[in-house]
This record gives sequence, structure tokens and C-alpha cells, in this order.
Amino acid sequence: MRARRYVLLTATPLALAALALAIVATDRDAAPLAAAAAFLLAVPGVTFLVFLHRMWSAIRDQHTKPSPARAVALVLVPVVNLFWLPRAIARWPAQAERFAERNGHAEIRVGRGPFVAFVALVYVVPSLVLAAAFFLEQSRSLRVTAELMLVAAAALAIVEVALLFVIMLRVCRTVNALSRGRAQARRS
Repeated sequence: MRARRYVLLTATPLALAALALAIVATDRDAAPLAAAAAFLLAVPGVTFLVFLHRMWSAIRDQHTKPSPARAVALVLVPVVNLFWLPRAIARWPAQAERFAERNGHAEIRVGRGPFVAFVALVYVVPSLVLAAAFFLEQSRSLRVTAELMLVAAAALAIVEVALLFVIMLRVCRTVNALSRGRAQARRS
């Protein structure tokens, strides 16, 4: 797996969408850019689903659950995805380490921290935005609180994207190490 490909397919559209939304926020006549931003945000979404499928495919054997198709499909089901996303992301490191041990690569360690932190931020960032929107609608006295919540949400969203890149790099490093191990085993 090539981490650079996934990072570029995620970072480039996110950056362009952020730029388009910043222009729309300052110039109401630039509304067509909002549609372009929405389209650009679909690219990282699809990239993430492909990445999710490939990361589970890389460690697939009779002992590994879920299947790659199930990992992706249940992320797409409304309401179910609220419970499934933590399983599909945060459980991968443990499953990958068990797969490595079963295949004679006990030295491979993935580390769960970034995976768990990413999943937590997936829920925290939208919650902050929704709470800020609620406070903005309720009263003017809560406006400063709402604005601070939006700033915090923006900062945490940046951390969330950075964690996604860390996850992509760790998954690719692990999958490539497992692939090298398989290639060496075949040669022996």
C-alpha cells in the first residue's frame, strides 16, 4: 500500500474545499464554489472507504473479523455507522497484530492510540459544531461561547485530519511489512 496516494487523495481535496468555503464565507456571490466544495469533499470520503476496505483486506484470513466488505458496508448504513465506525477503525490495530503473530511476524506492532483518538474526534467535532449552532440560535449572550466552540471544533478538525494521516501511514507501514514477510516466506 502506498501511503502517499491516500494522503494526497485526502489532503488535496480537503485543502481545496476549505479554500472554496473560505471564499464563499467572505463573498456571497461565490455560491457556486459551495457546490464545488461539496463535490471536493466527496473525494476524501470515497478515498477513506477504499482505504478502509484495503486495510481490512490486507489482514484477511479465516480468523479475522469483519470482512472487508462488511467493514465498509456497515459504515455506510445510517445509525448503524454510529456504532460500527469505532469497530472498523479502532479494532484494526489489534486484529493486525494478531494476524501478524499468526503469520510469524510477532515483532509487528501498530499502536492503538491514533486510531482511538481519531474515532473520538469523529464524534466530538460534529457535536461541538451542533452545540455551537444551538447556542447561536438561543441567545446573544451565548454568542461568544458558541464562537469559541466553533474555534475549538476547527482546531480539533485539523487534529482529526492529522490523525487520519498518521493512521494511513501506520496501516500502510504495517501492510507493507506483512507483504515483505510473505514474500520472504515464499522464497524460503
